[in-house]
Amino acid sequence: MVGRRPPARRRHGATVRGRRPRVNTQTYLGFDYGTKSIGVAVGRLASARAEGAGCVAGLKSGPDWDAISRLVQLWQPQGLVVGLPRNMDGTDNAMTALSLRFGRRLDGRYHLPVYWVDERLTTVAVREHVRDTGARKTRRKAMLDTLAAVAILQAFFDEPQQRTRWQEQGKAG
Repeated sequence: MVGRRPPARRRHGATVRGRRPRVNTQTYLGFDYGTKSIGVAVGRLASARAEGAGCVAGLKSGPDWDAISRLVQLWQPQGLVVGLPRNMDGTDNAMTALSLRFGRRLDGRYHLPVYWVDERLTTVAVREHVRDTGARKTRRKAMLDTLAAVAILQAFFDEPQQRTRWQEQGKAG
């Protein structure tokens, strides 16, 4: 062992050659589509944690695409996740077709993978949580939309088997 160098010291998070290991930091945006407002959440696959990014107003002509474009530009997501509302028995309801259309339009505008997440119990659970905060009614609505988007995106991270790609689901609506 004479004349042999000691092993290189490693800094926290660095390899011997000074390169950091590649971490999957894919960012995703989650949406809780509504005709009056759209809740938005953001999260990274590496942390598997979603957080609220606010609400986008629904306009008479449809979603505020300028606001959504700003969010896509800001976060540079690798995918978009849309909550798919269904009745408790799994059948479609009035919002199902609108959410499918919104997802197809996201795909057409941004050319990013669009995923669907079943949101059947999301709104009920979030509504109970928001009601317990004691916030005013107008504030509760914004909180509800944002937290529903957080729950949708968190379900995408936590339950990969619940994900459905647009090509599989979106063409049906």
